[in-house]
Amino acid sequence: MEKRVFLLDDDHDEHEIFQSALQRIDEQVVFNAASDWQEAAGILMHYRPNFIFVDLNMPKMDGVSCVMEIRKIKPFQHVPIYLYSTGITEKEGKKAISAGATNYIVKPAGFLDLCKMLKKILN
Repeated sequence: MEKRVFLLDDDHDEHEIFQSALQRIDEQVVFNAASDWQEAAGILMHYRPNFIFVDLNMPKMDGVSCVMEIRKIKPFQHVPIYLYSTGITEKEGKKAISAGATNYIVKPAGFLDLCKMLKKILN
C-alpha cells in the first residue's frame, strides 16, 4: 500500500529535511507539504494522506488549531496526526491530543534520529 505523508510547517527548510528523511527510509513514500492552514486545506482534500504532521508554532494559526480544523474534515477523522515541534511541553502535547492529535513529537536534533522516528511511525 502506498504511504502518503503530509507536513504542515511554515519553515520550507523543514519540508526539505522531512522529505529527505522519508525518501531515505522508504523511496515509495509520497510526500506533500504546506506552509499554513489555508494552503493545507486546499491540498488535503486532493492529496488524502495516510499520516499528517503539524508544526506547533506557526504564525497565522497554531498547530493545535490546525489539528482541530483537520479533524472537522470527515475523511481525516481517523488519519494519524502528530503535532511536531522543537520545543513542546507535556502540557502543550496533552492539549494537542485532546484537540484530536494522535500524539506529539519533539523534533529530533539530528537527521538520522528523524529517520528513525519516521520509520517507527510509518511502520
